[in-house]
Amino acid sequence: MKDLLLSYVKYNFWANSRIIDKLKTIDPGDWDKEQKSSFKTLKLTVLHLYDAETIWYDRLNGKSLAKYPSEGFAGTNEDAAGLLLETSKKFIHFMNNQTEEDLLKKCSFRRINGEEFSMQVSDVLLHCMNHSTFHRGQMITMLRYTGADELPSTDYSTYCNLNTKG
Repeated sequence: MKDLLLSYVKYNFWANSRIIDKLKTIDPGDWDKEQKSSFKTLKLTVLHLYDAETIWYDRLNGKSLAKYPSEGFAGTNEDAAGLLLETSKKFIHFMNNQTEEDLLKKCSFRRINGEEFSMQVSDVLLHCMNHSTFHRGQMITMLRYTGADELPSTDYSTYCNLNTKG
């Protein structure tokens, strides 16, 4: 299980990096262009991913947050992108330090609304990475609506293929 989850968190960082690389090529105003999606803009979607990954990472490390990390964020597009990638990279370090037994332990935490909750560590990781995949798909669609072309593949199969060559 550890090898699979390590591959999945590495994939998450790789896929987030590809999306961020593409976002850096679009008109800065397109980051804030309102669209019909779960979050109204590309920037808000990036910040949502940062929030979610940070919250789950902190929960895995015994810390329950009472508010969203991006609350009051006033940084640039580059700042938002950097926060997401920094957090995604932390999961790789986390996984490198886990044993198979660690992944079967329960992770207990409080949701932001204060509700007590508990999940197996491996399920937390799968949930968090799957959640990021879902919103990356939305960002691809949002990028299409801004007129962006040559969109990157963020498929797990692409990641696997690139990482088995050479």
